[in-house]
Amino acid sequence: MKKGTLLLGGLLIGLFSIATEVDTTKITFKGKHILIIAGNDSTEIVLGDSLDLPKKKKIRDSHWAGFDLGVNGFLTTSGSTSLNAKDAFLDLNYAKSVVVNLNPFEKYIPIAGDRFGILTGLGFQFNNYDLKTDNRLITIPGTDSTKSQFGFDTINMGSVSKNKFKATYLTVPILFEYNDAKLARKGFHFSAGMVFGYRIGSKNKMKYATPGGNDKKDKYREDFNLNPFSMALTTRVGVGWLNLFATYNLSPMFQKDRGPELYPFTVGLTLLDF
Repeated sequence: MKKGTLLLGGLLIGLFSIATEVDTTKITFKGKHILIIAGNDSTEIVLGDSLDLPKKKKIRDSHWAGFDLGVNGFLTTSGSTSLNAKDAFLDLNYAKSVVVNLNPFEKYIPIAGDRFGILTGLGFQFNNYDLKTDNRLITIPGTDSTKSQFGFDTINMGSVSKNKFKATYLTVPILFEYNDAKLARKGFHFSAGMVFGYRIGSKNKMKYATPGGNDKKDKYREDFNLNPFSMALTTRVGVGWLNLFATYNLSPMFQKDRGPELYPFTVGLTLLDF
């Protein structure tokens, strides 16, 4: 009886070895289990009453990598979104001022297993500020005794349909993250820390009609006296796949004495978790 069972098992093993290309295969026949483990140079066959396939280790999910969408704006030194008269050329339409974060990479460094640790990674932050005014943003050259100043200029135009100020940053987070479930994708999660940024691009984009009625699009690319580096407090909180985030810059947006003293902020949610 045992010889017959082994012979039939051998035939089944041969058939399944041809039909499958996976490294490990489990076959059940009349209460018996046959485990086929295929290596690079050999194949091992194990017979028994209770065999389990080797389980793959689950990859821990954190909450940096993904696609974020939110609202961004400026705060004055007093914490207000209302700008003074001399800085009013940067008044924003908040309904159209959006931030997009594309974070392709994250790395979790455990302190207390999967529940608490340090989270870092790499990302790109695309800030779009929709301006209420019709002024073109410029950097006014300085002289030997004065510094260049960030400001505005008026151009000969009719109605302005779009006036966007954009700034793009390469970002690196250093966050402390807590999860109340073993896997970060489940349960409550919270992280807080800093996001460091390096400006990689900035421009003013305008769309308007000339007095003659012709539509025109202009793009002005320069540094606008923006700070090359940024440093922001940030927090992320959520349950399961739902993730909300907020940031507040500790560093001013423009270089000292070369533009308005404004501090960017963002609030939004994660639309896609990588």
